[in-house]
Amino acid sequence: MNNVQVINAAPSIPEPLAFLETLARNAWWCWNQEALSLFRRIGPSAWRHSGQNPLIFLREVPQTTLEAIADDPGFLKQLAKLERWFEESTAPDAKVKHGLVAYLKGVCFRGRRHWQDGDRGESGSGGREGRKKAEI
Repeated sequence: MNNVQVINAAPSIPEPLAFLETLARNAWWCWNQEALSLFRRIGPSAWRHSGQNPLIFLREVPQTTLEAIADDPGFLKQLAKLERWFEESTAPDAKVKHGLVAYLKGVCFRGRRHWQDGDRGESGSGGREGRKKAEI
């Protein structure tokens, strides 16, 4: 019998960036331009390479990059603003200000367009440019 050990080597999220993990695990990020901008700001090429998937992205961002942005006052200010907005809009008594949004089985609907995960366009990259765009 073969002994197999699986080791998952992922960067450790510094405490000032802890909200990034919460954000990555909630579909709220996918229709919020400020959240998308925040992920892109961390590492534009890594964000594209991850297929704009925040869970994959956070596993691939180098530890040195995370430590650098954890000390960046401008980044932390943007993150804190986004966290307040997230808390306000996901609170049980939150008032809907921007219409309804639905996230169903890997499909993120925003406004009148949606991007379906797994759909690939001509580029085959799986990023937003490679995802299926359709009017709903």
